[in-house]
Amino acid sequence: MREKLKNLIAHKKSASATGKAFTKEVNELCKEHHPPRSLNYYFTFAQSAFNFAEENPSTASKLDIAERYIDFLKIIKKALDANEKLKPKDFDEFIRISNELAMNFSEDAGGDDEEEKKDTEE
Repeated sequence: MREKLKNLIAHKKSASATGKAFTKEVNELCKEHHPPRSLNYYFTFAQSAFNFAEENPSTASKLDIAERYIDFLKIIKKALDANEKLKPKDFDEFIRISNELAMNFSEDAGGDDEEEKKDTEE
């Protein structure tokens, strides 16, 4: 699902086509190995994510699915458990934290460069 979602966001693919491809692949994988819940649960979960990404491309592009996929899944699960449709505001905190982490990382990376300069000068 993560790879399908990343491709949908990056290439502006259709949620419907992505969902169909996901369903086909999962059905094939689950012929021999059965997941703990019904496949319908996973298909509903995935389609909710795909629909959100297609309907909200600006928000979806800020989600950093590659690095924060589990956090993303938690937000989807919370909305589905509450029987609510995903909304961009559901991800506000997620995006804010991602931005803070990125800023902190870039600041830390800059600090290392300064230390390296001092080490090479000595």
